[in-house]
Amino acid sequence: VWNGRFFECTSLAAMGLKVYLGHTNCPMTKEPSLFTIIHTNGIHCVNVLLCGCGATIHPWYQLLCCSWYPATIHQPQTCMTFIVLNHFHLLTLQYKLSATHFITALVREMDN
Repeated sequence: VWNGRFFECTSLAAMGLKVYLGHTNCPMTKEPSLFTIIHTNGIHCVNVLLCGCGATIHPWYQLLCCSWYPATIHQPQTCMTFIVLNHFHLLTLQYKLSATHFITALVREMDN
C-alpha cells in the first residue's frame, strides 16, 4: 500500500477485504475469521465471513464451494485454491518439484 512516500507491505485483511461465503438470505457470522489463503500469486491473509446457519452447512463445505481446499475439516483457517493445487500437481508431475520448493517459490513471489 502507498503510504504517501513509499510502498509498504500489508495484507488484504489489513486493507479491509472480507470474503462472504453465505448464501441468499443467510445470516453471516458476526466476526470475520482470519484465513491464510495460498494461491498462485502468493500467500495471503484474508478476512472470511462464514454462513451463520451453523450446523446445516459446515465451514469446510462452504470453503470447497468457493474452490478453496481447507487444510483441515476441524476449524479450518488455512486453504489452498484449486488453481494452486492444480499448478502444484502439474509441476510435480513434470519437474518432480517438492512441496517445500513450491511453497518457497510462492513466498518469494510475495517478497523476493
